[in-house]
Amino acid sequence: MIHVGAYQKLLPQAIINMDADVNYTIITLNTGQKIMVSVTLKKIEAKFVAHKNFVRVNKSTILNTDYACLKENTYILPDNRIVKFSRRKWKKFQTNAQHLLN
Repeated sequence: MIHVGAYQKLLPQAIINMDADVNYTIITLNTGQKIMVSVTLKKIEAKFVAHKNFVRVNKSTILNTDYACLKENTYILPDNRIVKFSRRKWKKFQTNAQHLLN
């Protein structure tokens, strides 16, 4: 369980993606539930460093690669939302995450 907010602890495998909204983060769970926490995406990202299946794809999104399908430089989420990598994050992803590309 990872502490993500004031009183929120979540299992990493239950999280589909996390989206930034100014100083808040909206966490989408595999049950379809959305949770808003008053923690920035940068602080949450630091807590998920040990979990290699979580990838920061751009300035406002972290996603769980177990739930997303990679097509070129974009991920397609279960709700058919398309999340595109930023240029710098894509280059970093290509060099550091060969295990996810295979």
